[in-house]
Amino acid sequence: MVSRFTPTDTSRYLLLGRHGEKDNIAGLPDIEQPLTRTGISQWKMNGNNLIMAGIKPDYILSSSVGRALNSAKHLLASMDIGYTDPPAIQQCGNTLYSTYEASDLVSFLQEELPDTALCPLIIGHNPGMHRLALHLAGANETPLRAQIDVNFPSAALCLFQVQAASWTDLTPKTCTLIGLLSESKMRLPVFPGPRP
Repeated sequence: MVSRFTPTDTSRYLLLGRHGEKDNIAGLPDIEQPLTRTGISQWKMNGNNLIMAGIKPDYILSSSVGRALNSAKHLLASMDIGYTDPPAIQQCGNTLYSTYEASDLVSFLQEELPDTALCPLIIGHNPGMHRLALHLAGANETPLRAQIDVNFPSAALCLFQVQAASWTDLTPKTCTLIGLLSESKMRLPVFPGPRP
């Protein structure tokens, strides 16, 4: 069976996700709030859904905040069956936690992502991840974009196809939103081309 998921040097994929549901422990600063059991389950489910769709991130960039890192770890643990050589999780400090503007996040990813990564996964926080997903999806009102217009819930995960030879060319013009996973939708990504 041939996988429909075939990134190339000029047709890449980008996965943008928000960490799983966070706890609300009294007296603990937001940056230290951990994942709940639901948050752990959400990212395990995302991993299962990605494996079922044949999608394997080849680079993982996560906020260094514990709940984002743990989201990435639970995703990888759930993808264990389909992964022979999973990528290491790269941490980027608090940039994905403290940066809210989409244009600043695009600039950050243009500098941070190596061109050897053909399907990176980014795990960050709202409102930045929501604004970035909307920005890259562009102004065209598509059914997928409409699903993220109002809300980007915990563990939401967008899949973009990126027509670019380098991540320095990451812009809304080079991106097409082709898939969305979230607890409320639970939709597998939709790929162009024939099904296996």
